[in-house]
Amino acid sequence: MKRIIFLLPVVLIALAACNLDNSGYPKKVRFSADGGTTWISGEYSATSPEIISHSGKTLATPEYRERKGDEEDDTFYVSYDWLTVKGGMHDNVMMLTAQPNTTGQRRKLRLTGMDFDEVYEIMVTQMGD
Repeated sequence: MKRIIFLLPVVLIALAACNLDNSGYPKKVRFSADGGTTWISGEYSATSPEIISHSGKTLATPEYRERKGDEEDDTFYVSYDWLTVKGGMHDNVMMLTAQPNTTGQRRKLRLTGMDFDEVYEIMVTQMGD
């Protein structure tokens, strides 16, 4: 009985840590060569996303736009080459759009950011022809 009482908190902590892995965002997003749009969500708002290279070099930082008219929220945009990311400043959902890949080669970029102390990193891959 003592073992069960001891193991229960350990198991609950481990499960909680698994649920918040990568702040709830997917670790990988794939697009076909045709491109397209997909929506992803996480546990926390994604207020400071950056597009970075494999070596960790920052390629693009977000631009911010204040709410106008009947828009629901302030928004951010970050775009580099073939990938564009858009989201609400206080929202946990991002829209990723990939342009068609006409290079014939698979291409990759990383999307990374944080909200308070929560960090996420998403590998975005697009297939070649």
